[in-house]
Amino acid sequence: MSGLRRLRAAGRLGEDVALGPLTTYRFGGPARYLVTIDGEQDLQDAFEIATDEGLPLLPLGRGSNIVVADAGFPGVVLRAGQGLSHRSIGEESVAGAAVQLPMLAGDGARGGDQMEMIIDRAGRDKVFTFSSLLPEHSTLRTLVVTFLAILELVRMKRISVTQNAAFTDIHCRSCILENGLETPDP
Repeated sequence: MSGLRRLRAAGRLGEDVALGPLTTYRFGGPARYLVTIDGEQDLQDAFEIATDEGLPLLPLGRGSNIVVADAGFPGVVLRAGQGLSHRSIGEESVAGAAVQLPMLAGDGARGGDQMEMIIDRAGRDKVFTFSSLLPEHSTLRTLVVTFLAILELVRMKRISVTQNAAFTDIHCRSCILENGLETPDP
């Protein structure tokens, strides 16, 4: 069975799929093929399609920090699937491509704990600064974990952020009302 058929049969191949909804910036045209990679065989099948049809490859991962042209991408886009969401934290940490960055980092608390703390803060204060989220003597790791948690919450549309100039404090604003609906943009 060919890679194309195997991926179709497994439901991990899309054709002419809009990439905008899959990126953090939410714009971009369609991919000729979109392959959700859940394991090594899916990756081999995607390479087979690209090679057989002479198409370029584009690793999308989870779609952060990538801009896709309105015209789309004329090749095979590789998207990290749930099969790549494994992680092992210890003396030597390992994480799959689908793991959210804030979930990886830790400084006594994991990135998910930091996100919960920020969500709680947004529920209480509605408007707050990035620096107010940090303990007085923060480590670089705490700063990075908190920043990544902020980025993930912006992506999830739980908070919005503004910054008046480079290297100034970041102002955060809750996007969730008590009834769970998003607030309109200011």
